[in-house]
Amino acid sequence: MIGRRILAHAEQVGEVSDDQHGSRKNHKTINTCLNKKLLCDVLRQKRRAGAVGMNDASGCYDRISHAFAILTLMSFGVPQMICRVLFETLQQAKHHTKTGFGRSETVYGDEPIPISGIGQGNDLGPTLWALMSTKLLRRMEKACHGVNLLTSISLMTLAMVGFAFVDDTDLFLAGKTVAATGEDMVDEFQEALDR
Repeated sequence: MIGRRILAHAEQVGEVSDDQHGSRKNHKTINTCLNKKLLCDVLRQKRRAGAVGMNDASGCYDRISHAFAILTLMSFGVPQMICRVLFETLQQAKHHTKTGFGRSETVYGDEPIPISGIGQGNDLGPTLWALMSTKLLRRMEKACHGVNLLTSISLMTLAMVGFAFVDDTDLFLAGKTVAATGEDMVDEFQEALDR
C-alpha cells in the first residue's frame, strides 16, 4: 500500500524521472524498446557518434541497501517513523524459500546483522527501485551525462540519460558535434558508467 501510494504521489507531482519507465502507469516495455530504436535512428541520421551501456542488475531487490532505501523514501515524503517500522519489520522477519518442491525447512533473516534487500515478491520492491533509480538518473542529469537533441519542429532541446525499465537500464551518450568520434567519447562514457 505504501509503495503504490508514494509512487502515485511522486508521479502526480512530476518527481519521477522521465527516463524511468518501469513500475509506472501507462508505461509499457514495447514503448521503451521503440524509443531506444528511434534514438539510435536519430543519431545515425544526424551522423553523431553514440554509445550505449546496457545494464541488468541481477537480484536487485535482494541487494537494496536499507539506509539508501530509507533516505530515498523520506526524500519522497514518507515519514521517518513509517520507514522505521517498515524496515525493522523486514529486518526481524524470518523468511522461508518457496519452490516447486514446497517450502524450505531452513529460514533466513532475524540475524544479528540485519540483512540487506527487501526480498523478492515484496510489493514495495518495484516502487522503491523506481524511486532510487530516479535519484541516480537525476544525479547523472546534473553531471550532464546522456544525449541532447534538438527537435525538428519545435526546436526544443530534448535531454535524456537513457531508458530504465525496473532493473534494466540502457545508458546513452552522444557526441556533442558531428565531428566527435567514438574514440573521443570513451573517457566521458566511462565516467558516466562509473557514476
